[in-house]
Order: sequence, then C-alpha cells, then structure tokens
Amino acid sequence: MIEASTSQWTLHIGTEDGDIMNSRAELDDWYPSRFYKVNFCQKITILDLNGFDTELPILDIGERFHIQYVAAYEHTTPDSVNTWLAVDGLKRESEELIGLQAPE
Repeated sequence: MIEASTSQWTLHIGTEDGDIMNSRAELDDWYPSRFYKVNFCQKITILDLNGFDTELPILDIGERFHIQYVAAYEHTTPDSVNTWLAVDGLKRESEELIGLQAPE
C-alpha cells in the first residue's frame, strides 16, 4: 500500500492483502478455491520503485480472478484511518458501495 500525505490531505493506494485474498479463495469469490491457504500470507501484488507489480496466478479453464486497485483520499484528520480502511477493504464491500455486483 502506498501512503502519501500533507498537512491537508491523506492518500492511500493499494490492493487487497494476502489474508483477504485467502478468504476470497475459501469462498471461491473470483479467486480460485485451489489457492486457499497456499501461500496465503504472500501478496500477489508488491510495491517496487516503478509502482505496483502484480503476478497473476496461472488459471485453469473456468476459473475466475478479480483484483482491484483502490485509491482513497480525505482531508487529513488526526488518528483517522478511513483511507487505509477503504483501500484494504473487501471486494464485495467496494462493489456494494458503488452499487455493482460482479456476475456469478
């Protein structure tokens, strides 16, 4: 996750972490169930000097994969974690927030 802030604004950019991807694999929620608890602590997206680097897993026929990159910003407020929570949220929470559901 990237964090940048000034005295007026806070920005976070990132993706779901390994634990969230593991929970999606357990539910077969656009992350293959065969990846459940397989390197679940290892993120598939890492931050490097050039930005984000996402290594997509090799998918079998019929498997579905979804990854989201989220950016959130707000006026800087002491002790606020709103932007961090927005970026690290679940895929379905983002979909519900904007009124979108991924096709089954």
